[in-house]
Amino acid sequence: VSSAWHLERLETKSGPPNAAHQFAPVTVGVWLLELLRMVVPGVNRALLHLNRGVVREKEANAATGASYFLPGALAAMIAYPPHEAMLAVMFLTLGDAAAGLGTAVGRWRVAQTTRKLEGTLGFFLVCLVMGCVLIEGVVNGATLVALV
Repeated sequence: VSSAWHLERLETKSGPPNAAHQFAPVTVGVWLLELLRMVVPGVNRALLHLNRGVVREKEANAATGASYFLPGALAAMIAYPPHEAMLAVMFLTLGDAAAGLGTAVGRWRVAQTTRKLEGTLGFFLVCLVMGCVLIEGVVNGATLVALV
């Protein structure tokens, strides 16, 4: 795939660029801030203080989840049409929230991990319903029955 194809995908026929043009500098900025946070302890302390309650304990001295989410979202924006990229980002955002809730309150562990079966099922169900609603326009009962 040529780079011209990727640049063509970033441009709309009506003129203004799609969201990837605005999202790329944000992604680069977050990565630079993460790098600065990892190299300068005072910056890390200040940012952790400003974002207390948002940053997980395990992310205090490591890259945050945003460092992985943003490049993935940007890749989706570059590689796919806007409606497909939006669906992928929504799957990750809302599905991950459902999985986190399932992991927090779930009882059945998946293998030797901290993940729980309830989290996996929560992610799947949220993404299934969201996909049916957004792709079909309405929840298609036949689709739900076929998947169950």
